[in-house]
Amino acid sequence: APPAVASGIRVGTPSVTTQGMGVPEMEQIGDLIARAVLSSDAAVHRDVAADVHALVAKFPAYPRG
Repeated sequence: APPAVASGIRVGTPSVTTQGMGVPEMEQIGDLIARAVLSSDAAVHRDVAADVHALVAKFPAYPRG
């Protein structure tokens, strides 16, 4: 994948702080990871995915401007 396309999992604060996220978002990310890992329910995974999309929409990795 081109460098401007996310293609893996990155766990840590450097990338999200660069995107402007803070402590509240870190807590939300931890919750999202826990929900995804602890459940095998497809409906839970769909809800997590929707919550992830909503969060990253507020803090784009590659803002246009």
